[in-house]
Amino acid sequence: MAQIAVAAIVSVFMKRHHKRSAGTGPAFTLIEFLVVIAIIAILAALLLPALSGAQARARATACKNNLCQLGIAMRTYVDENKQFPGASYIGHDQGVDNYYVWPSRLLQQVGNSRAVFLCPSARPDSAWDTNVNLTLGAALLGGGRDPWGISDVSRFSTAYNDWGIGQGKIDQPQSLQLGLGGDINGRFYKGPVTDNNISSPTQMIMLGDAKGDASWDGSLDPTEADQWPSNRHSRRTNLQFVDGHGESPVRGKVIDPASSNEWRSRWNSDNQPHNEITWSVDWTLESVLER
Repeated sequence: MAQIAVAAIVSVFMKRHHKRSAGTGPAFTLIEFLVVIAIIAILAALLLPALSGAQARARATACKNNLCQLGIAMRTYVDENKQFPGASYIGHDQGVDNYYVWPSRLLQQVGNSRAVFLCPSARPDSAWDTNVNLTLGAALLGGGRDPWGISDVSRFSTAYNDWGIGQGKIDQPQSLQLGLGGDINGRFYKGPVTDNNISSPTQMIMLGDAKGDASWDGSLDPTEADQWPSNRHSRRTNLQFVDGHGESPVRGKVIDPASSNEWRSRWNSDNQPHNEITWSVDWTLESVLER
């Protein structure tokens, strides 16, 4: 279609050139001018979506690169500390904020670059940047406030697989720690998660795109709608696995609770589907494309 439009413009100019060579007619008639404008508009309509698509793919690739860097940082942290960082400090029971610890524990491993934690396709105010993200800040135990703190009501674009698919069962005495470590304190603390707890590093989700809706954004969980991985990449979500590789599946598959869905196992440290755990998905909500 674009080639046809270009050919039409060339045809108009060639005809006008021949007329001017013969010494007849003005440089352009109004009709010819309007035809050229219309053709240019058609070209713009054809090319702009392609350009937009290319930009979206570039942002998605940059997001994957950031997750890859965070994956390397996680590996370094685990090698040095012999355990995964855990997700969050629960402070509400003590009169302070709940806040995430995993980003700050990885920060040194990425050269103190907070920009690595941002998905370029996410809304700008989900950056770990106090100049643009006004939801940052957390009250700390013992007094004071960390202006860079990421609380459970802060916007953030990257999330950590804290509980696997087991969050709904954590209040039960015999519940398993299926993720990479949820709360690091309080009554739901299950102890540290180490490499020995991970049955299949190539299959276990570690990090991914967060929804950025200012509701537990640092947590990745298929069973809770506010903690689903985001579908901002043309309904796909970028995920980083414990072994360091990344994938970009359709988000709907990743959160589908069907007992036959292989993704159930990929959330869990023991690589089991745990079909005794059930949840439901609002598919109308899931179909909404997020930022």
